[in-house]
Amino acid sequence: MLDIKKMLVPTDLSERANEVTAYAGELAKLLQCEVSLLTVYTPAESLEHNVHPAAEIALSYIEEQAKQQGLSVREYLEADIRKELAQISQKYFDGKATIHVQPGKPFVEICRLAREGAFDLIVMGTHGRTGLSHVLIGSVAEHVVRKAPCSVYVVKPKDFKFELP
Repeated sequence: MLDIKKMLVPTDLSERANEVTAYAGELAKLLQCEVSLLTVYTPAESLEHNVHPAAEIALSYIEEQAKQQGLSVREYLEADIRKELAQISQKYFDGKATIHVQPGKPFVEICRLAREGAFDLIVMGTHGRTGLSHVLIGSVAEHVVRKAPCSVYVVKPKDFKFELP
C-alpha cells in the first residue's frame, strides 16, 4: 500500500486550479494524509519594469490598497493570497491544510518546499498547453515532474483533448 503522509498541492488560484484542489481534497481523504497548499507569485518589484499597460492599473490599485493598510505591496499580496488559500483549505480540506505563500519561480519554489518539507506526493494541475505555446511558455508541471524529490500526480483539465502529433 502507498505510504503517503504528506501531500503538497501547489495552486495558482485559477478556475482550473479549483478542479485540482477538489481532486486533491478527495485524494487526501482517501490517503488520510497531511496537506499543504502553496501559491508562488511573481514579486511586484520584478513586475514594475515588465507590466502590460492594462496591468499597470491593477498594480497601482494594489499599491494604493497596501499603502492605505500600512503594508508593503508584498505584505498586501501575501495577505490576500493567504485569505484565498484559507478559503480553499476550508472548502476542500476541512480547514486543516497548512498554507504557504512564496515569491519566486513556481517550479523552483514547489521543488524547494517539497524537499525541505519532506513531502511524499505533489498533486498539481497542468494547463494542457501544446505546440508553440508550450514551447514558448513551458510547463511548470513538466519541470516539477523532472526535478521534484518525490512523486508528482498531474491532473489534466476536464476539457483536455488528446491530438496525435
